[in-house]
Amino acid sequence: MLGAQIVSELRRYQSLEPLNLRGASLVRTDHRTAQLLRWVVGELVECPAFYSLPSMPSLYFWIDQRAPTGMISNNALGLLSLEQQRHAVSDLEQHNGLCILTIPALLEYFDRGQLRARSPLLQYVEENFTEVASKGPFHLLHQNRVLNTNQTSSAPR
Repeated sequence: MLGAQIVSELRRYQSLEPLNLRGASLVRTDHRTAQLLRWVVGELVECPAFYSLPSMPSLYFWIDQRAPTGMISNNALGLLSLEQQRHAVSDLEQHNGLCILTIPALLEYFDRGQLRARSPLLQYVEENFTEVASKGPFHLLHQNRVLNTNQTSSAPR
């Protein structure tokens, strides 16, 4: 009986679509999920840096980027203190061309009143980013302004 169960599970696994993302060569999923994840990776790979709400650490690995903050939490709005969120915002402000990936359904799932209270992190995202694309549960936002880190003072001497 165990042999039949193993064969059945192997057939089911083989019927799923390979994800074909970095470090996920053995991961298979249904076609819709594979397409969504490849779309997200394809969009984010164009961003010099990105942050996701809630956090999805595997995306940094798949895209070969480091997280722009040292604070990764699935529930950044609920687990990070207001001060930690301010530090995260300070880190995010240092990145030119930053993208934000949001998954509103998961933000609502993790919400414990933070969405209504407009926490520092959420307020920063709302005030500085505009949605440019969405697919399935994913919403991609781009920075409204581009920081000019090479700007020199033009004040008279």
